[in-house]
Amino acid sequence: MQLTKNKVVTLGLSTGLMFVSSMFSSATAAEFSSTVGGVLISSQDYIIGEDNDIQLAPYVSLEYGMFSLDENGLAVTYEIDEANAVSAALSQRESVFDRKDNKTLNHFDKRDSATELTINWMKSSGADNFLLAATGDVSNTHDGYQLTAGYSRNISALGGMLIPSIGVSLQSEDLVDYYYGVRSNESTANLASYKGKETVSAELAIAHVYNFSGNWSSFSSVSVEYLGSGIADSPIVKKDNVWTAVVGAVYEF
Repeated sequence: MQLTKNKVVTLGLSTGLMFVSSMFSSATAAEFSSTVGGVLISSQDYIIGEDNDIQLAPYVSLEYGMFSLDENGLAVTYEIDEANAVSAALSQRESVFDRKDNKTLNHFDKRDSATELTINWMKSSGADNFLLAATGDVSNTHDGYQLTAGYSRNISALGGMLIPSIGVSLQSEDLVDYYYGVRSNESTANLASYKGKETVSAELAIAHVYNFSGNWSSFSSVSVEYLGSGIADSPIVKKDNVWTAVVGAVYEF
């Protein structure tokens, strides 16, 4: 349930871990189900020429059996047993800056969106959730990959479920260079050329889910991502940590 464009991986990890247990319960469901709602997202921007962002966005998720579809794309999930599941998902990775609106980087070559395939392994052990994921470009856009590992714990608190999580991700040199590199024809007196490097980033997050009326639930999340040096050293990056806050409500049919 990554609700913003791919400026950072913040929401992808924390919300992915947050809903591991619910994915288990729906992975082999024979009936159609849908979830609709809205979210308010406040995110810091870390790219020069870009501004902090606050947006109100709809959320729609459709599920039938092993298949699910939302704004991330299409996924198929297979429940191995009560504790383990695997999934495959197609999604889009977008440019980290808007070339048309960014006056500082509007001379840059276009960074295309990439279609990516992610293979996930999810394990639920009591209150503990574990996630391993491998993501690769299948559109020959950046030709790179990302590896992710995460852990979260479900804690009954505040009338609902409190979910702290931690995770790390490794992004390949090709991926980092495509989105964060500065090519020789793009460099200026104030913006040196830069070759992206393989890097490891880390994220801390805490989320809360509360069922307040029948099929209605609210959720909130605060997270911070610490960008690896391969990203943070890029001249187009202005800070090495990014905060994101999300609040929203959904209705499950």
